[in-house]
Amino acid sequence: MIEVIKPGIYSTIQDKGRLGYAHLGIPPSGAIDGISYHLANAVLGNDDNDAVIEITFGGAEFKFHIHTAISLTGGDYTATINGQKIPMNQLIPVEENDVLQFGQRRSGVRTYLGILGGINTKQVLGSRSYYPSITADFRIKKGDFIETGTPLNEVSKISSKSTSALENPVCQHDVSAGSTVELQVYLGPEYHRLSSSEIKKLNLEMTIGRNDRMGYILQETVAHKITPIHTSSALPGTVQLTPAGQLIILMNDGQVTGGYPRIFQLTDYSKDLLSQCAQGQKIKFTAINKYTINSIVK
Repeated sequence: MIEVIKPGIYSTIQDKGRLGYAHLGIPPSGAIDGISYHLANAVLGNDDNDAVIEITFGGAEFKFHIHTAISLTGGDYTATINGQKIPMNQLIPVEENDVLQFGQRRSGVRTYLGILGGINTKQVLGSRSYYPSITADFRIKKGDFIETGTPLNEVSKISSKSTSALENPVCQHDVSAGSTVELQVYLGPEYHRLSSSEIKKLNLEMTIGRNDRMGYILQETVAHKITPIHTSSALPGTVQLTPAGQLIILMNDGQVTGGYPRIFQLTDYSKDLLSQCAQGQKIKFTAINKYTINSIVK
């Protein structure tokens, strides 16, 4: 068991996601940074779909009531166990009654806490991922006890000499506020409806505004004359353009259909990278289709 002493700003349990239910209006949910999620399990030798704890903007504190091992990937929030700093992307033995705390932010937005054997919360529609109205809880709370799936035959293999570590390509990028993060995109179904002048505006740097697991809204607007479309499918990473010119990038808890023109679709890697960017971060779209954004303008 893991006891939640402090849940942090927004922490949830996530796995690969709830796939195959978009026709019912249910988004996939799942870990918003897929690379860091898979890495958290890989370091521990877990199953690829084992659930982890996704911690947004740190501030969390957990007490372990079991001898196990953990891994931390994604955003670096100067984590400590019993006051001693611990590394990222590495198997870390944990003793019963150890306390894990997250401190000052060094990089990223979301941290993934992997547990040896995964987490054994209730599955709903084939997934343990939290989502409002689908699961009983939509975030972890102070005082929660989270059941882990540490295999009893694996506990004896954990030692302080364990040093399994892997590199995280997402967090090797500079996502500081002073840099510009390049997001690679495919051209969306309604992109061709944009005029040359409208396309030029999309080639400029933009700034991340309000954001959460549902989507990222950009601060800049792009005036356009595209008419709304019939309600059509949308995916995590779909970039929508509202009638007011606002750009919305859907994420894992976002709607599965919509009537806004879909001008871009982020690659999976770029969506993962975006999930580690905070409000105020500068981003720029780069098309990876046959033609670049600039060449289409010409």
